[in-house]
Amino acid sequence: MPFTPKFSTANGWLDAAVIINAPHEPKATMETLNAIRFNYNRAGFNRPITEFMVRETHQCISYWLDGAGSYRTCDVSIGGETLSWRGVDWAMANLHPFTVTSEKDLIEWYTRFETIHPFEDGNGRVGGAIIAAYSWKLFDKIMVPLQ
Repeated sequence: MPFTPKFSTANGWLDAAVIINAPHEPKATMETLNAIRFNYNRAGFNRPITEFMVRETHQCISYWLDGAGSYRTCDVSIGGETLSWRGVDWAMANLHPFTVTSEKDLIEWYTRFETIHPFEDGNGRVGGAIIAAYSWKLFDKIMVPLQ
């Protein structure tokens, strides 16, 4: 069954961080907030989402993990489906750089990113931080994925 994300809007960066972080430890909300700020400063119509940004965002959110910012080297189970780690590097290299010119583009990037699921943990927060930052910078509203 294809992954179809649902989105809401937030009333500010902190609200976005709380929504994005909701399924996780409340203490990690500040890391999510910092990741949104980090990406807001890099977002723009002529500034595509890059693989480097994704890895840096993961480091920001998961700095305490060994290998933060590195792609997974193990299979993971998501929604009852096992995703192989083989091909993650290739898939991420083919996804980026990703130019965003519309909300549809941003949703497409998020859907593809979450389908690849490049990190062992933190994918939803990484994608959510990037979506929130780009949507606010480009479209003057803060979109947040609902987990």
